[in-house]
Amino acid sequence: MNDPVAARQSIITLTTDFGPDSPYVAEMKGAIYSIHPHVTLVDGTHAVTPQDILQGSFLWKQISKPFPAGTIHLAVVDPGVGTDRRLLLVEKADHYWIAPDNGLFSQVVAHQPVRQVIELDRPDYWASHVSATFHGRDIMAPVAAHLSRGEPLEKLGTPTHEPLIQDLPKIQVGENCLSGEVIHIDSFGNLITNIRRADWDAHGIPDHCQATCGTDHAVGLQNTYSEADPQTPVILFGSSGFLEFSIVNGNAAQQLDAQVKTVVQLDWSP
Repeated sequence: MNDPVAARQSIITLTTDFGPDSPYVAEMKGAIYSIHPHVTLVDGTHAVTPQDILQGSFLWKQISKPFPAGTIHLAVVDPGVGTDRRLLLVEKADHYWIAPDNGLFSQVVAHQPVRQVIELDRPDYWASHVSATFHGRDIMAPVAAHLSRGEPLEKLGTPTHEPLIQDLPKIQVGENCLSGEVIHIDSFGNLITNIRRADWDAHGIPDHCQATCGTDHAVGLQNTYSEADPQTPVILFGSSGFLEFSIVNGNAAQQLDAQVKTVVQLDWSP
């Protein structure tokens, strides 16, 4: 137990697609507590759309941002459970990340160098009996617990190459127009797109542009929801740093019958 950062913090976040009322979440927590009863467990979200790796990666990154150095982030969105996909532990920016190597790491390893990547191939740190369909409980949770107690990374697995990366859908750019798509719908029904602030600036999009989603239009970039009247469609850059199409005091997803992959288009005059 030579890792003072992990030992000092002893925080593990949990992000899954199990559903908020799933008993699987409690089973994972029990596996962790049985190894480290004094660890702090934080539920990031268990409402990732089932088997939606892209959404899981996006939310995992957002959830991790406020946490202190040494935090361990465990994510299970694992449609390939039981196959030969790797299970990885990644050290990056003084945080630790544990997940299947199926694209979940895509957003969390972006823009900053990875220090170490470990394949979880040491059964001494797993549960004594491993289910073919629940590696979150029987492999990843025990490894996270051992890491939270300060177990060195090199004991938990074998160094390996970096994770599989699946980038966000690409924006489409035309003459005085740009289109993206919804990659996440939050609990308020706001439509979060794949359009970053950097995309907006790089293409010189004016703040007075028009955004179209379905049959609704929002005119002009807002800073806050309160800058427009109730039930007015608006666009703004939310806390994630991505452009959102929203309806003030309303639920854009329901009112526009929008879903993930729904197109949001920006148009402007030169």
